Amino acid sequence: MRLPHSFQVGLSFGLNSAVITTLALMIGLAYGSGSKAIAIGGVLIVAIADALSDALGIHLSEESENRHTDKEIWQATFSTFFAKFIVAVTFVIPLFLFPLLMAAWINILWGIALLFIFNIYLAHQEGKNPLGVVGEHMAVGALAVGVSILLARMISSF
Repeated sequence: MRLPHSFQVGLSFGLNSAVITTLALMIGLAYGSGSKAIAIGGVLIVAIADALSDALGIHLSEESENRHTDKEIWQATFSTFFAKFIVAVTFVIPLFLFPLLMAAWINILWGIALLFIFNIYLAHQEGKNPLGVVGEHMAVGALAVGVSILLARMISSF
């Protein structure tokens, strides 16, 4: 089943952005602060603020193309917000249920699973090689998490 372009844009951008941004922030806060409360607060803030920011970005991007109806633009906007918000909030669940570092590893596995599954779907929809699409997005996610851990360790050593 192929989704309409406006929903495809919103879900694709929202889900990938939510996983990479939320995971990197949560891992950075977890390793940098060692505080569950700070990690939970950071995830909830990114779930709202970054979801709104990304939704506005998609809105402006779709609007600037001058080829979409108002309805399509708003569909892309809302689907971006809801995809980003809902996916980001799922990263809070392990933080409530497990010790902080265990929750961080569970969230890494959850993020990998989400990226893998969605990007296999995306590659299939676009008729592309799944390994290329998945590999590209996994590499970006790994880079974001790796940089977050390094920065957290550097900052926490001050």
